[in-house]
Amino acid sequence: MAAAAPSARSHCSPSLCSHRYSILIGWTATYLSALILADIFLFQQILSIISNHPLLHKLIQEFTLTFDVNKWGHNGPYLVSRVVARVNERTGFNFTVLPHSAFYPVDWRRVRSFFLRPRNEQHSKLLHKKLELINRQSFTVHLWNRQSKLLKVEDGSIVNHLMLASCIFCNSSLSTL
Repeated sequence: MAAAAPSARSHCSPSLCSHRYSILIGWTATYLSALILADIFLFQQILSIISNHPLLHKLIQEFTLTFDVNKWGHNGPYLVSRVVARVNERTGFNFTVLPHSAFYPVDWRRVRSFFLRPRNEQHSKLLHKKLELINRQSFTVHLWNRQSKLLKVEDGSIVNHLMLASCIFCNSSLSTL
């Protein structure tokens, strides 16, 4: 049976969606996805799972039974949310869902503020606290391209500090907030 073509409403093709979980079956691995949704859903950006974990089998089963090319997110992030809600706290399904701040410390409505340099000393202290919080609690920082793609990174901004701290091509040292 041939796979259906990807729909404008679907976030991926049937073959890509079906393989994202099945490829992990025999491995202890980490899967990174580029799916982005709002606060109210479980994000599946990073799925780190051990070989043959029962959650992975349930994800594949759910995908097989409910795949719908016409619903964006149904086969990815919503699928993970449905399965996790169903198996949470069941015997044999030992897993941890990390808090939103671990991967999304920036609210999409406030991403602009992360690109701006401090306006005054009080603002500088606020930015410094946010940067410290990100460094302590977050593994990644998603900058919401749709909202930030036209923004310039200002010197002294949070994004500027994050870039300088992690950029392997930058030769400058961190400036102070």
